[in-house]
Amino acid sequence: MKDFESSIEKHLFICTNKRDGKESCGGSGSEELVDELKKWTKEEGLKKTVRVNKAGCLGPCEHGIVAVCYPEGRWLTKLDLKDGEKLKKLLK
Repeated sequence: MKDFESSIEKHLFICTNKRDGKESCGGSGSEELVDELKKWTKEEGLKKTVRVNKAGCLGPCEHGIVAVCYPEGRWLTKLDLKDGEKLKKLLK
């Protein structure tokens, strides 16, 4: 096995899981939030240092859109599309 050396400084995982008939991150606009942040990283020239990815279920579905940011291991809950600017500040 070979170690992978990366220039990624921040990595944000946003839950996009959809649950049939139940409240879920995927049904609350999380995919649109991922798309907005990915577009922003490209426009800002941050693609080599900031990564934004869709994630499967992160667990606490009752807390709205859920995300986790590494390397801090910071969990974010109750997110919505209006939180894009707050997340951009976290990623810079």
